[in-house]
Amino acid sequence: MLRIGKLRAAVFVALSLMLATAVAQDASPPDSLFLDETPLALKISAPFRELARADEDRPEFDAVIEFADWNGSDTAIDIEVRIRGRSRLDNCDFPPLSLDFPRDEVDGTLFTGQNRLKLVTQCKQSDSFRDYLTHEFLIYRMLNQLTDRSFRVRWATVEYVYTDANRERSRVEPAFLIEGDWEVAQRLGMQAVEIEEIAVDELDAQYAALMSLFHYMIGNTDWATILGPPGELCCHNGKVIGNSGEPFVVLPYDFDNSGLVSASYAVPSDILPIRSVRRRLYRGYCATNHGLTAAMLHINQHAESLRNLLDDESLSDRARERALDYLDEFFEIINDPEERQEQIHERCLN
Repeated sequence: MLRIGKLRAAVFVALSLMLATAVAQDASPPDSLFLDETPLALKISAPFRELARADEDRPEFDAVIEFADWNGSDTAIDIEVRIRGRSRLDNCDFPPLSLDFPRDEVDGTLFTGQNRLKLVTQCKQSDSFRDYLTHEFLIYRMLNQLTDRSFRVRWATVEYVYTDANRERSRVEPAFLIEGDWEVAQRLGMQAVEIEEIAVDELDAQYAALMSLFHYMIGNTDWATILGPPGELCCHNGKVIGNSGEPFVVLPYDFDNSGLVSASYAVPSDILPIRSVRRRLYRGYCATNHGLTAAMLHINQHAESLRNLLDDESLSDRARERALDYLDEFFEIINDPEERQEQIHERCLN
């Protein structure tokens, strides 16, 4: 009887191991899309010509996305795609996209838990526009270094197949995915909030100070934390998240108009007292100035890692050197008491 018991135990252990292996092969690791930093290889088939002609209405079109799944298997998912963005629509040969994944078809794949993702595309086919794309990707990564309260990103090489072309046509270019609004809110234990306007005292003051300083660091003035564009929800290039009874957090996105990227089409708003995006202008609120000292200390502590991110070999030598010089100028300002007072503290908005 004892021998039979041991045999049964051995069989049970073997079966358990087989079952565990099968489950591991059938289910994607949780949150695998943005935890892994390995560049993705994607193929998206869609009527891109028709999609570009419908840019004002921005309808969704049926598409197929293909990729090597987390376990190595070739996978295809039916999705819907539409164009997005504002300034880039007027300046780009290929606009940024929004990818809508059906939740019931992504379970167990690399895209488990995803619903709607932004795909930032290469605006035009040139080396300089490749640098713009890389710089914007690195800005998201810099923000990830400073706080978990930020959109995560994943680099990708994408083959775009034009299903509405007269003959087979495709283009292969770099791009990157941005974590969805609902997903980032859930990850942070908050909820995505739709609101028209926010009072300054409703903001998480410490986070607002850090973000204002971050925007100043990258030379970005194309943002707002209390209002959206006329007729739209708050906030301009920022997503509001929070919980009932707690301060709001506005997560920033879209950095192509920043001085660090220095895109050829980027210009500051006419209402601002600067004429070049390379010219920094602090636009944080005076009510959050008490959080600036801690924010400067925090960014200073990450100076080396931020610099290492920008020292990216995929950038052209000129673009890399300009970005590093631009970042160094920021640290010179915040570590000089007189410059810090004049350029930041005294420029805050009431």
